[in-house]
Amino acid sequence: MEDMKILWEKGVNMMDASRKEYFTLKAIIFVTITDYPGLFSLSGQIKGKSGCVVCIDGTCYTYLSASKKLVYMRHRRFLDKKHRYRHPSMNQFFDNQAEPQTVEPKKTSYGQKVVDIVKGINFEFGKKKKVEQGETITTKKRKRGTMEEEGKPTPAVPFKKQSCFFKYLSYWKELDTPHAIDCMHLEKNVFESTIGVLLDIKTKTKDGLKSRVDLVN
Repeated sequence: MEDMKILWEKGVNMMDASRKEYFTLKAIIFVTITDYPGLFSLSGQIKGKSGCVVCIDGTCYTYLSASKKLVYMRHRRFLDKKHRYRHPSMNQFFDNQAEPQTVEPKKTSYGQKVVDIVKGINFEFGKKKKVEQGETITTKKRKRGTMEEEGKPTPAVPFKKQSCFFKYLSYWKELDTPHAIDCMHLEKNVFESTIGVLLDIKTKTKDGLKSRVDLVN
């Protein structure tokens, strides 16, 4: 990152072989292309309830008690306001729940929005241990016993740290799409899941008992 900072602010002296003269070379990183785990690691965004990289602090989630997974719902707010799917009578064709948010997240610069969110966040790397009178206290993960509240927006700070890109690259906050998803792996997973359901492939299908229970709930 220190090298990329120098390449943007000062540049490096390079030789143009065709013209036989020197020039100052500058370079920038305008986008990162990773899978979802890599994106969360680079951006510092928290996984799970705030895992939507579009909605960020306006993410609406639903916890599936049978499958024990979080899914992101309430996408009808992205449709046109006059779209027929946004009418209350269409709720019965989805999950019989009204949309808690009628408007889509405000379209602002991703970089500037994240900068405002992560201001003042202090993050310490490494695992934390609670020590009391010389003894280490181990904590267990909280179990999800019941269905969590649906459609509830996530907390105001869905980031655990400030990305190093903001620290070294002064232009990073000006980018609207600094992080992108590798579509190759995403398309592969979606294709395998869809074909697995249509052809009833036992090792690939998502249509099982847990999925049916979640549909009932």
